[in-house]
This record gives sequence, C-alpha cells and structure tokens, in this order.
Amino acid sequence: MGFEIFEALGADRLPDAIVYPTGGGTGLVGMFKAFSELKAIGLLERFPRLVAVQAEGCAPIVRALREGSPRASPWEEPGSDAPGLLVPAPFSSERTLEAVRATGGGGTVVSEREIAQAGSALAAHYGISASPEGAAPFAALPRLLRENLVRPGERILLYNTGSGIPFW
Repeated sequence: MGFEIFEALGADRLPDAIVYPTGGGTGLVGMFKAFSELKAIGLLERFPRLVAVQAEGCAPIVRALREGSPRASPWEEPGSDAPGLLVPAPFSSERTLEAVRATGGGGTVVSEREIAQAGSALAAHYGISASPEGAAPFAALPRLLRENLVRPGERILLYNTGSGIPFW
C-alpha cells in the first residue's frame, strides 16, 4: 500500500497523515516498511504520520499507544460490527506500535454509532461505498482534529479498506 500511495502521489504530494482502520495493524506495518525502503534508496525524505483507528469495543493498539506499552495486551470481551477491526490480540502489535510511533502518529477510537453514521454520510454525500472498517477513518476525523493528530490545512489520506456492498 505504501508503494501504491507513493506511485500515485509522488514524494512531493504524499499525505501528511494516513488514517488507517486498524485490526491487527499489518497494513500500518507494511506501509511503514515501504516508506522506509523508499527513504533508504533516496526517493523519500519524510514519512506520513500513521494513525490507527479502532472500534471502541476492541482497541488494543490504541490502548497500548496511550499507555506507552511496547506491545498490545489482549482486549477482553471484544465487540464490533466491523469484523476487520475485531482483532483482540494482534500478533504484530510490537511492529504496529513501532511504525505509528516512529512516524509521529497516534491512534483513536470510534463508536459503532459513529461508524454507521460515517458510512451513511459517505454514501449519501460523496457517493462512496465503504465497509464499516472503511468508514471508521472518516468517523474518526473530527476526533483526530480535536486531539491534534491531524491539523487543518494538512493533506490527510483516509484509507477505505472495503466496499459497503455485502457479499453473499
């Protein structure tokens, strides 16, 4: 994903922050690895801040970020309508936390209600079909602004990881 973002936007137009719906966190790890490799070969000078968004009913990565822990502890009694965010014991939590911290990023949580409202708003106002996971970054945006994890005037990439069209 990091290489695709770089290819599409180029070094000069990379976002200031990438807001990513985080279950296990491997997407953040992969983007950090890609940006690290691009920097190592001289194609990239700065990294976008990586921001994890989790459901408030299952947020082991965000909790570990807030506590300053080196790894996430398992979330007890997890719950979310977003199956991709329902990862109570992420196996790569150390790498995920390293990636977020190394980029100066952070994390926040969103409620089930906020996710549902964001999905409806994306569809009604922007014509974007998003899964609950994909709607979570949009739902988090107001909170991220209040928490100063993103700032007005910055280029922010809200990662939509899935379509809202149900599969049967």
